[in-house]
Amino acid sequence: MALKKILALALFFVLLSVQAAFAANVNILTSDGITNRDIENTVKAINMTGKYMDTNFQRRLRTDVTLNLVTADSKVASDESGSFSTNGKITITIKDSTNDYRTVFLVAHELVHQYQQDIAPPSTLNKNMWFTEGMADYIAMKIANQLGKDKTQAFWKYAKTSREYPIGLSSVSSRRDWNENSQTWNLYPLADRAVFCLAAKYPAQMLFAYILALNTHTAEEAMRLTYGIGMGEILEKPAKGKE
Repeated sequence: MALKKILALALFFVLLSVQAAFAANVNILTSDGITNRDIENTVKAINMTGKYMDTNFQRRLRTDVTLNLVTADSKVASDESGSFSTNGKITITIKDSTNDYRTVFLVAHELVHQYQQDIAPPSTLNKNMWFTEGMADYIAMKIANQLGKDKTQAFWKYAKTSREYPIGLSSVSSRRDWNENSQTWNLYPLADRAVFCLAAKYPAQMLFAYILALNTHTAEEAMRLTYGIGMGEILEKPAKGKE
């Protein structure tokens, strides 16, 4: 019991430092079955995400977040590993197969969505779902790779499974199209492939520039305004050695 109290106290002070780095509160809730290791990985992910976003994008989280860790048998568990709501509530489902890398990746991915919503409402992000999700995956991978296991090649191999898809990026931009096509295809490899190609050819800071442009333009217009190319050109002209 004394050890648990010491651990809880240590985590509490870590969370205080995270709040200062984010300029917002990030509170962790847990359900039965969540282990100390799960909590430690979550705190680590929060710290790593805050540092990465501040260093690489000069952005700090402005919205308070409640991050709920649940087990797969919890009543609020999702079929997906992570879920995000518009009021800063994040649920992460920890399964038996969820290792340290996966936990950090999931937490970082969902926190990136909050960074996106700090500069654009859901209605804006829903204009281009492949970009919204691909961006979150790309940044989360970069953060999780700092654990010492660089999985960039594994992610790229996963992304390339979308090369045979009979659908293009414009077919999965809107929330409605994304949801409809998700019933047939796993769209994350396609989203990841597109954002990986953009990040390989253009400065990473342009990811947030695109989100800002999306506030006042269509998905296609914002792409041409930010990157100078249309959506149809992203996968047709991949970076050298990337396809």
